[in-house]
Amino acid sequence: MAVFKYVEEGFVCYLFCDRPEVNSPEAFRGLCREVFAKACPVTVGTTFGVGLLTALTDDPAENLARFAGIDGGDREDFLGEYPERVREALRQAGVSLENLGYYYHPDEVDEAAAAERDRFSEVHRDAVVVEDFDLTDLRRCPFCGAPARVYRDRDSVLGGITVAVECSYDMCAARIGLLTTEAGVDVAVTDVVSAWNRRAGE
Repeated sequence: MAVFKYVEEGFVCYLFCDRPEVNSPEAFRGLCREVFAKACPVTVGTTFGVGLLTALTDDPAENLARFAGIDGGDREDFLGEYPERVREALRQAGVSLENLGYYYHPDEVDEAAAAERDRFSEVHRDAVVVEDFDLTDLRRCPFCGAPARVYRDRDSVLGGITVAVECSYDMCAARIGLLTTEAGVDVAVTDVVSAWNRRAGE
């Protein structure tokens, strides 16, 4: 069992994990990646703060829905269901992540906010620090830098399944994909993710 101190610019959140073997930043990241893969219907290359922490702090996952390309009525359904998806994925993993508290500190001058921050730091002084991290291995778009997403769709013209990685930014057309069968989707996902992540000269 461990308390994790998640840190990103201007924000800190403390999370308690009740599974004894999850006691290091590496194990914590592995657990969160596993949960996110089950909870989000579209594989998105995004950060912990956007992709999973929103459900743990009861904040809406608007940015995640946008990156995943979930629009219209589907977006409302997703935003309503996502926290429960996360809780269910945690239950399947046999673990709970309890939000102990969080705060924003953008050059704060409010004495009460500063006192609350210091109280958290004192109470959880042994917390394992985890910096913001990506929840998938998808690299950001090489052209505009936006998060990428894995896209799957049935091709009504050619038949089969189209599997692609594409940029989540609507004004960027970066995309790589292929056509496969239902049985070949997992291999196709591996292939297109590998192709997307490859960078000339590296």
